[in-house]
Amino acid sequence: MMMKSGSGPSKIYYGWVVVLIVFVTLLIAAGIRSIPSLFMLPFQVEFGWSRSDISTVVATNILLYGLIGPFAAAWMEKLGVRRTMAISLLLLAASLSLTPFMTSLWQFELVWGIVAGIGTVHSPMCLASR
Repeated sequence: MMMKSGSGPSKIYYGWVVVLIVFVTLLIAAGIRSIPSLFMLPFQVEFGWSRSDISTVVATNILLYGLIGPFAAAWMEKLGVRRTMAISLLLLAASLSLTPFMTSLWQFELVWGIVAGIGTVHSPMCLASR
């Protein structure tokens, strides 16, 4: 007797697919937050920025993470979890996409200190709320 495709029970539990997607998303968000520390020496050589300048950008990112975190729940309540997550991932994608075009410190501050800082706040909050 031949079984039609889709007629039998699935061998993969859908909950594990969700867990895998959440894990990969959190892993990528954490990786994006740590990129400036990996590129500290190359940025020093390429642009001539000091470690304190680069560390200030990372500190701004962490400061925004702490300041905006309490308001993430309000944004999720107002916009919904899906929209908030989509905005967060869009901000992270924008910060990664704009990185090759940076030529000065203020651009690095804008792209990694502010845009990535705001984007990384919401991704773990959205995933934890569901």
